[in-house]
This record gives sequence, structure tokens and C-alpha cells, in this order.
Amino acid sequence: MTRLSSIGMAALLISMTLAGCGDKIDPLIAPPSNGGNGGMTAPTYAQDIKPILDQNCVICHSTANSGAQRNGAPLSVNFDTYDLAVANSGRASIRIQAGTMPPTGALDFELVALFLEWISEGMPRGEI
Repeated sequence: MTRLSSIGMAALLISMTLAGCGDKIDPLIAPPSNGGNGGMTAPTYAQDIKPILDQNCVICHSTANSGAQRNGAPLSVNFDTYDLAVANSGRASIRIQAGTMPPTGALDFELVALFLEWISEGMPRGEI
């Protein structure tokens, strides 16, 4: 390799390395904080999250369900109260980001983003 092509190759490698050093954040891994939503209030369990859980999760993950009604959902994983939703939010976050829950099909991106923002904002309860 000539000296000129060696310098060109080094410059190319440095440019490629620097281009990969951006501040891009995957929204499914690190949801936007409240500061990123145009000053709107953080999502709350009562107003935003409970409807998502009631429509997509509680059909199987409810303390009222047993046996076949749970469709294989572990007895210890339920979402029918605020306290249970908070206790199981980490597990739910992993499963909904992976698209493995609910089993009927992945949630829309907007619902996933809302759920993750609720977690990042400290899981506010809101008025029930």
C-alpha cells in the first residue's frame, strides 16, 4: 500500500468511527422523558395505562382468573390493580418491547412508548 492510500484509509476509518459516536437513543430502550413530550403531563396509570392493561393484559393476568382462564399466565403476574401493575412493570416492559406480549400480537408502537414513558416518569397513579 502506498503512503497516500494508507493516509486515505486511516482518514476513512477515523471518519466512520466518529460518525458512530452520536447521541441517538432507541426509543424502545430509553423512552422519552416528560421533557421530550412538548411540556405535556406524564402519563398516569388511571388515565393512560389502566385502559391499555385492561384491554390487552388483564384478560389473562388477573387475580380473578384461575386455571384455563389464565391461558398459561403465571399466577404471580397480574395487572388488575395499580400496585400489581407497578410490581410487574419491569417484566411487562421486557415482554412488550420484545413483542412477545400480548400473545395475540405486539402492541402498537404508540402504546409501548406510552407504557415506557409511564415507567420512566415514576409510574404516577393519577386519579382513579
